[in-house]
Amino acid sequence: MEVINIKDVTQRYKKVNILGDVNLSIEQGDMLGVIGQSGSGKTTLL
Repeated sequence: MEVINIKDVTQRYKKVNILGDVNLSIEQGDMLGVIGQSGSGKTTLL
């Protein structure tokens, strides 16, 4: 069963693309880790 489904999400901050065309699908029971450099949009995604 799909519990989270994100399609074509884009987020900008002061004319800078923070997230571009993000697609994500998480099924019940899945585990997810989000890693990346500081300022790469991890918190924005969540």
